[in-house]
Amino acid sequence: MSIWDYPFFVALMLGLVSTIHCVGMCGGIMGMMTMSLPQPVRQARGRLLAYTLAYNSGRIASYTIAGLLVGWLSSVLLAADPSGAGFSLLRVLFSILVILVGLYLAGWFPHLTLVEHLGKPLWRRVEPYGRRLLPVKSPARALLFGMIWGWLPCSPVYTALALSSTSGSAWGGGLFMLGFGLGTLPTLTATGFLVGLSTRIRKMRYLREISGGALAVMGLLGLLLAVWPHDHAQHVHPGQDTHVHQQQ
Repeated sequence: MSIWDYPFFVALMLGLVSTIHCVGMCGGIMGMMTMSLPQPVRQARGRLLAYTLAYNSGRIASYTIAGLLVGWLSSVLLAADPSGAGFSLLRVLFSILVILVGLYLAGWFPHLTLVEHLGKPLWRRVEPYGRRLLPVKSPARALLFGMIWGWLPCSPVYTALALSSTSGSAWGGGLFMLGFGLGTLPTLTATGFLVGLSTRIRKMRYLREISGGALAVMGLLGLLLAVWPHDHAQHVHPGQDTHVHQQQ
């Protein structure tokens, strides 16, 4: 049994421990959206919560859409390999990727920022549309704002997308990215109320090291379980139905 047998849990944990980086990347955007709101809205907790949840719902929706696309693409590619060897290799490679991201979030492997450059061409095209939505004047506008900024280049998001490809289906990929987004929700919602929270969290080096270290350990565990000898007769390729026949 592997941690990859519980993909939604892995996604939630990845989102949760990625919070430090997410606050650094999205906390400022969240603060910008909050400060663009009319003062009566900022002073009314209920109305501010509605805008904050709308923004984050849009962001998570973009993650989920990306997961659906990646999951569908991976299902097409994996269908060409009925042996399942390629799927096993993907789990090994992505376990290593999780380890690297954990080290990156802890501040021990800064070179992973190069991955974020991959999404910059797309980001340059969509970012102006987000700025046109400012100032945010309604929860619907906040939702659209979040959907735009959900495509911001981000190493943990790209890692989650890579991991979602092991689901072997569009729905599996979308569900994985939904779990990742929900893992980031608590802290990024809090930054909508406490604009200075992102700055304080970024200064907590020990918190970054603990969360990044925990993610690296999780990836290491996944790697060990992926390469550990197991009964290949029980291996089921993604998308196949499992039928258990009990021998008499």
